[in-house]
Amino acid sequence: MPAHRDGFEAIESRWRSLSPTVLQGTREQSFDNHCQLIAAVLDLMRDIAERSQLHRDSACPFGFVEIVWHLLPDTAEAIGQTRAIGTGIAAAGRSLSTERIKLGYLLTRIRNAAERLESGIARTPSAMAGAEFRHSFGEVRQRIDSLVGDIEQQLLASERPAIDPAGFFEHATQTLNGVFDLYDRAEAAANRELQTRLAGAARLGRQSLATLLLGVTTAAAGILPLAL
Repeated sequence: MPAHRDGFEAIESRWRSLSPTVLQGTREQSFDNHCQLIAAVLDLMRDIAERSQLHRDSACPFGFVEIVWHLLPDTAEAIGQTRAIGTGIAAAGRSLSTERIKLGYLLTRIRNAAERLESGIARTPSAMAGAEFRHSFGEVRQRIDSLVGDIEQQLLASERPAIDPAGFFEHATQTLNGVFDLYDRAEAAANRELQTRLAGAARLGRQSLATLLLGVTTAAAGILPLAL
């Protein structure tokens, strides 16, 4: 839509300015630039969903729309940031107070999002979030809880943590991939529901047109003898 063109162009412009210099700045600068870029992408996703009226007059329940275009992307971004900070701490074998504060904030953000996801999925009709989807979310929730527990016990409990950086990165990546997979499933479910409603509306429109034409034909047949 024209209303979103500025948002897309701003993201493209930011990426063009960042990509040539991505390896030249400090780790902190790279992290902050990444967060700003992804935040712009997430804001645009939510804006598109709202302007497309997915939040109202939609076949999808409001809670499910929040799951697909708000909570799952936000959870993925928080886990991505956690992976970056946690891997850096594990590789260095020590952590700064600022890093521990950031991790603590991200863990709170991930927990809150996971709780809202669970509540939203519980309220979603089974036609959209069936047994298979709920089972997938259960597995993702277990991975999230496991990752959060590892961070608390192995990264935040000590200023000099002894944790394998490759192992932590893999654990966080598997958790992140689980969230991505759940997003794909949720988006597919929302799309199926919307397409079903659109197909139903199209059939109703054709039936209404056929009824109208039949009524016109019947009326014409009744008027013709009177004219003769």
